[in-house]
Amino acid sequence: MRYPELIFVFICLVLIGYLVSLVFKFRKQKNVKPLIKGIIISVLIIAFSFIWFVPIYVGQKGEAPVCKFRFKAYSFESDDYGGYGTFNDLFFKIMPNEYGTMYFITEEGGWKEYFGLKTFEYQRGEAYFKNK
Repeated sequence: MRYPELIFVFICLVLIGYLVSLVFKFRKQKNVKPLIKGIIISVLIIAFSFIWFVPIYVGQKGEAPVCKFRFKAYSFESDDYGGYGTFNDLFFKIMPNEYGTMYFITEEGGWKEYFGLKTFEYQRGEAYFKNK
């Protein structure tokens, strides 16, 4: 597991602990409003953390693999030489150069491509070739 995914797992574990504490408070106080508010905020934080920290492989564009990451689609290369990116690439850069063992080559699309509102050209491996 790479560091970015570990960051996402850590955020999820903290939020699960927070939700458990909310449930115990709810059982004592019987007040639903803070429980619902905490659940909604936790779900939003988990969804954003997933988009921000976990790259999702979607297919190939020529020789380069394509992934969805940080509200954009990128073609990338990866290696297993132990590089884990810089602190800025992991947290702050909107368009990272290196993320863990991934090196982003070009941006293939923006937020519309990320959420599937606009299609962009890429292949999905064997299933793509069977349908042609």
